[in-house]
Amino acid sequence: MGTPDGSTRDRIVFEATRLFAEQGYAGTSVREIVEASGVTKPTLYYWFGNKEGLFTQLVDVHLDSWNTRLAAKMREDIPVTDRIRAYIRTVIQDAMEKPEVVAFLAQAFHQAGQGAPAVDCNRFLIVEARLLTELAAEGIASGELRAGLDPSSVALVLMGAAHTRIGASVHAGVPLTLEAAEATLEILLSGVMA
Repeated sequence: MGTPDGSTRDRIVFEATRLFAEQGYAGTSVREIVEASGVTKPTLYYWFGNKEGLFTQLVDVHLDSWNTRLAAKMREDIPVTDRIRAYIRTVIQDAMEKPEVVAFLAQAFHQAGQGAPAVDCNRFLIVEARLLTELAAEGIASGELRAGLDPSSVALVLMGAAHTRIGASVHAGVPLTLEAAEATLEILLSGVMA
């Protein structure tokens, strides 16, 4: 996520993401968000409606940004296996560079019913799955990937590996490194059989 560019809305997004990631939805007050953002409550309400609106819009902001970045990577004019590598590297790199966004999104997905508003994360996962399914189908058709594979299964394996690796970092403190991305790629592309 980096630092905000100075616009009021971006400052609110930056600070609210950080606070929700650190303290959770229930533990973060509107007062804390406006103080950290250097804005007034009416300003926050103008942009986001209320705390719930802010929270759900933050999910949209971060996941829309992720899906836009992912779509660009998946449409690059390079071999399919290189785009698969780019997918895994991008997922790990983004998580390393934006741990507050990862922590926020993990809370958004898992705190619904515990005070946080419900968010429809499936609509974002569907976009990611579709992009990877299309990529896998392209790779199978071109002969870069093994014939007979089910493209949607390939997509789910890729997503599962990437998301589980990040989940291990968020929930179990397993460090995220570029070496971890490379190890994941090697297993995904070469398999585990001797």
